Amino acid sequence: MGDIHQENGLTARMAQFVCRANYSDIPHDVVEYTKVLIADSLACGFGASVLPGARHFVKVPEAMGGPEQAVILTTGKKVSAAAAAFANSYLINALDADDTFYTTCHPLASVFASALAVAEEVGASGKALIAAVAIGYDVAIRCKRSILKTRQGSMGWFVMGAVAAAANLYRLTEEQTAMAFSIAAFGSPHANGRWNQMGSGRRHDMKYWANHYTAFAAVTAAQFAKAGLTSDRTIFDGEPNYAHFIGFDGIDEQLMFEDIGKRWWIAETSIKPWAVCRYSQISITLIKEIMAEHGLQPNDIEQIRVQTWDFIASPWFCDNIEITNEYDAQFSFPHAVAAAGILGWEMGPEWQAAAVRNPMLDDLARKISITPNPRYEQDSVLTNEGNKYMATVVDVVTRGGTFRKEGGTALGDPFDEKYKLDMDRIWEKYRIFSQPTLDHEAMDRTFSRIRMLEDLPNVQFKLTV
Repeated sequence: MGDIHQENGLTARMAQFVCRANYSDIPHDVVEYTKVLIADSLACGFGASVLPGARHFVKVPEAMGGPEQAVILTTGKKVSAAAAAFANSYLINALDADDTFYTTCHPLASVFASALAVAEEVGASGKALIAAVAIGYDVAIRCKRSILKTRQGSMGWFVMGAVAAAANLYRLTEEQTAMAFSIAAFGSPHANGRWNQMGSGRRHDMKYWANHYTAFAAVTAAQFAKAGLTSDRTIFDGEPNYAHFIGFDGIDEQLMFEDIGKRWWIAETSIKPWAVCRYSQISITLIKEIMAEHGLQPNDIEQIRVQTWDFIASPWFCDNIEITNEYDAQFSFPHAVAAAGILGWEMGPEWQAAAVRNPMLDDLARKISITPNPRYEQDSVLTNEGNKYMATVVDVVTRGGTFRKEGGTALGDPFDEKYKLDMDRIWEKYRIFSQPTLDHEAMDRTFSRIRMLEDLPNVQFKLTV
């Protein structure tokens, strides 16, 4: 492996970026969209209080206690920064309504939960929090895109973005940041729970990735490095490196650092309007547009035919005859399309419980068929980062005829101007999702602070319950 003192080493260069980048380096439009994503993440966390699993989960970080440094989103309990990051990362992803990068992953739950916890601990400014979130997200995606994926490995690289956010806020040195990357690599989860759950066919509280342990590992790694703990200082360099550690084949240096400091990847992550898996969001968008354009009502629908990615058209997403728990609702493509697209449910936190053993919704879901799109590869935009444009064809069959719409983006995609959500448009989701935890006064107060976050001198306990 290389040496941290070699300026061209991958670990050293990434540590330099994390320690030297700040709010003034981030373009105004990226700052504004980062604030939108902060509002979205908080809304998702507040909304998770409706889930029985989430209520059970927070008992553990509450019991961890420690100094009152940061807040658990759903209870207002003040705990240590590490315990708060542990809790909030789980909560933000629990409803499956959090951000999705190019239809492949949800890194913001870990990155933002870590950043918020440390920002509350150190009394960081709003500008510092915005910068840490943007920097951390950028590191996460740069790790994702540069890891050579010739075989199935882990989503463990989430942790590097969370480490970056924490290191930036703790004002670690470049040496300490390199150490923190390595400490987190040794201490974070690597088992790919997503595929384990899909292989078993059972959906449960742990879902598909241990976001909570990722955030906990990130914050404690930064704390260990700050305290002087030593580790391998060159985790991204030579062979074996971090990519091999999590089951992949290496790191592409060019992809890791291409346009660093110029192209901010957080500006390209999508927001979900509805609390369901990202894979159904494009179809829901197209169906809602067809229903509105042609004045269709639920009783008009005889059948809906969707052609999309063959992975989505698999039994795990499409063969749920009955919803038995909230996690079934999150991942059943037909039920999500029936609830949001046909019935027009707002699909906030409560819809998942309403879908459980709902015969009327089950009957509607049977009207929806999902098959592979034969032109998916030709018509989609598939990048090294993920699936940016997923060619989808929807046919809504009624007694009066069949209505077709084709597309590949969804409401909430920032790379499609007609669907991009700004602060005004995210308010509706924030209002709906925050209701289980916040009263109207707290809702208005916290959202107003997010809107003007760059003017907030100290974020401690200002954005939470």
